[in-house]
Amino acid sequence: MFVLVIFAFYLGIATVYNIRKRVPSIVADLVLIFLNAATFFAWSSYLLTDTFMVDYMGFYAVFLAVLYLYIGKMSYAMAREDIKRVYTLFLVSFVLVTIAIPLQLNDYYIGFAWFAEALGLAYIAQRLNSQPALYAGIGVFFLGLFESFFEIFTLFKSQWFFFNAPTFLFLFGIGVSYLLARMAKKVGWPKDLQKVVPGLLYGLFLTFIFFVLIVENHDFFSRAEIDFFLSPEQLTLSALWLIYAIVLFTLGMKRHNPYMRYSALSLMAITIIKAFFIDLASLSTIFKIILFIILGLSLLGVSYYYQRKKDEI
Repeated sequence: MFVLVIFAFYLGIATVYNIRKRVPSIVADLVLIFLNAATFFAWSSYLLTDTFMVDYMGFYAVFLAVLYLYIGKMSYAMAREDIKRVYTLFLVSFVLVTIAIPLQLNDYYIGFAWFAEALGLAYIAQRLNSQPALYAGIGVFFLGLFESFFEIFTLFKSQWFFFNAPTFLFLFGIGVSYLLARMAKKVGWPKDLQKVVPGLLYGLFLTFIFFVLIVENHDFFSRAEIDFFLSPEQLTLSALWLIYAIVLFTLGMKRHNPYMRYSALSLMAITIIKAFFIDLASLSTIFKIILFIILGLSLLGVSYYYQRKKDEI
């Protein structure tokens, strides 16, 4: 009861008083909203650890998030000119939802939930044309990305190749990263950021795909228990890199995107260097000839395409 009274008291100081007196919020008010929420959640969670609620702390955090969301909505309806206070209340709600996910879920479910939350925030940003909401979505997406990196260790222990929870998490993250980039294009940006933010998100999307290709290739060959360096794994990896580079180069030409073209050419160069120093050591003569023919044809194809499209570049 004491904690509840203190919480309501300071919440009233930071919100109700300003609304009734029509006083705009200052930095101290906004900081007080955050500190009050953080203190109450930490203190009340500690008191609830000895009760049945210990297994439902995520739902408790969501309940508080809904409470702050409702207060923020009421604040907007009664004093919408004080937009900083409204954003602060919504931000507290968003933080509580983000915290609730690891409190209630575990393993790869955390990554799925964070990716889903990032997608929801991006959708809100698109509908409300809100840059802060999109930034929040990007932040939560990186939390999901960080969690997915930890799931790599469970990937190699899974029973099935590809058809396993970590792989589905990677694929879901790839899809969310693409949708984030698409939605970011529909948010109003200043001229200096109009192409930068969506471009960086598309770059993140392509990088995520490249990372998943490497991980899945290693997972496939790790089940055969063969040597990492002198093995078909490296040849297959080079083939995947080359195919990915060709696709990236083609998209870069069609979209007139120099960054995609340069990235594709750089990846081709890395693949050729890797083929010389790693792949050739484990191949017989016939496969070495095939490898060089494939690399040569790929370079000839890129050169021919450049020659045809040189007037458009």
